[in-house]
Amino acid sequence: MSSERVPTARKKAAARLRMALGLFETGVEMMRQKIRRDHPALGDHEVEARLGSWLRERPGAEFGDAVGRPAVWPRRSGRDAPGEPPRGGAPRPLVEPGRSS
Repeated sequence: MSSERVPTARKKAAARLRMALGLFETGVEMMRQKIRRDHPALGDHEVEARLGSWLRERPGAEFGDAVGRPAVWPRRSGRDAPGEPPRGGAPRPLVEPGRSS
């Protein structure tokens, strides 16, 4: 078997990234269509403004799509991570004071 036919780790990673970006673009287009369907009177500019707002704010997924607690990345070595109990004390709140979870 020729080494040209065996995908390298870099080629596999590139293919996965292309697939992820393609899925992202498909999701954005689906949301654009949903906005148009829900608000047929809106012009192109307003649809794009609402789409941009949705991408920035992500209602229902403000901290991401994964299960778990929000965390700062990269992690701070040797220090307490946000949301983790500080050494010798009570747990810190997971959300900023004044924000609902």
